[in-house]
Amino acid sequence: MIRKLSSEQALAFTLGLFLLTVFIRGGNTRQVVICATIVALICLGLSALVAWKSVRGQIFLLGGSLYVAAMSCIAISALLALIPLPPDFWLSLPGRAAYAGVITVLQHPPLDVASLQLSIDPLGTSFASLSLVIAFAVCLAAMLLRSSLVLKLLGVFVAIAIVQAALGLLQFAFGTPSFMGYSMSAMGRAASGTFLNKNHFATLLAMALPLLVFRATGQFTFFRQHEAPTALSNVWWGAATAVVAAALVTSLSRAGSAAGFSVAVLAILLCVFRKQATTKQRLGLLIGGGMAFALASGTSLKLLLDSLQGTAFAGSAEGRLQLLRFSVVGLKAFFPLGAGLGSYSIAAQRFQPDTVAGYVEHVHNDYVELIFETGVFGVGALICFAAAAIASGLRLWKTLPSEQQPLSPAIACWLGAAAFAIHAWFDFPAHIPGLVIVVSVLFGAAINESLLKSNERTRRLPPRLSYVTVSGITQAST
Repeated sequence: MIRKLSSEQALAFTLGLFLLTVFIRGGNTRQVVICATIVALICLGLSALVAWKSVRGQIFLLGGSLYVAAMSCIAISALLALIPLPPDFWLSLPGRAAYAGVITVLQHPPLDVASLQLSIDPLGTSFASLSLVIAFAVCLAAMLLRSSLVLKLLGVFVAIAIVQAALGLLQFAFGTPSFMGYSMSAMGRAASGTFLNKNHFATLLAMALPLLVFRATGQFTFFRQHEAPTALSNVWWGAATAVVAAALVTSLSRAGSAAGFSVAVLAILLCVFRKQATTKQRLGLLIGGGMAFALASGTSLKLLLDSLQGTAFAGSAEGRLQLLRFSVVGLKAFFPLGAGLGSYSIAAQRFQPDTVAGYVEHVHNDYVELIFETGVFGVGALICFAAAAIASGLRLWKTLPSEQQPLSPAIACWLGAAAFAIHAWFDFPAHIPGLVIVVSVLFGAAINESLLKSNERTRRLPPRLSYVTVSGITQAST
């Protein structure tokens, strides 16, 4: 007999499908985004049903409310950017006067354009809006699920990260990712997994490291929440953590590695310096760290360190600084309305100096790019995002468990989302749909009240051991 799925289980299954998008070039294709948007609408319907049936109100907590406010700011900006306006009025808006010659051509036959949308790139705005719907649907769902389903979902995520890490190590060993069919993604010897860019591959692994560290130290289990993790399982998860850490180094992503190892160190410190941490757990972390260092040393650690020196690093830093400089000039020109969500690649061209060659798609700083595109709405969104992160972080800190209880997986989720936020200062992970889905799951899980308190309900019984009473005699059976 087939068991009927509840709406909550269906929602968790849907989120698992979303996570699989990272295997299709990081989900960074129009076809994937369109299909994911349709599924996101279903996801929103299921979330409404789950919220109606349950008493969980995570969305009304301070962190959840601030997140909704931030997404609303961006959504309002996107809607305004698609409003058609008379050409003369359009030209009077900030940053648009320079397009007067183009508008004159558009107004004459055979085009005869009678109105213009606020956005410099309406198609780009429409496409970016779809990604916004996906992110909101995923985060909302992660807030509402019960802890057992969230932990299984997180288990799927770390399994995906381990598979990606294994692919990355193979790519590094072969010297090119071309065997994946992504010949355009070959960047020297850097690993990139199923992504077209090594930095986005690094972001995924960086977000997974805190969860892996917590699992390797036995703070929780993903799929058997009512059993204590065995020492052997901790060792295996420690080995998996070492593989992911080594693969992060093979990406040769300087900012991605810095973000990943920063949150990983914080996760390790939280586990090691708690009084209830056992000698075995501390020893396991040392062994895992040693394995990661050995794997990295034998593969790409020297290449990563070399990339931090000499003209290559200086040239990369100077190039990104130039991107930032002319992007800030454009930001000021379009402020306070912005160029339109998703319009950077077209709107920034007129500010690009001759010293910056090629077609620039992104600033390599998601915060500056958001304000460039959405103006004052982007500023409001960033303030709300920061406030949501601080509010949820303080809540996690204040609810740290007693010495006899393990750490909550919600803390590891918050650290994983922090890795994304750190890397966003130096790259553009917020423009890769697969990564946006992952960070939305992690931040939603960090706010999830059920997940936060899941460690309080964990029974610390010996695994695979049950007690059976026969004729009044209690016998242990394995």
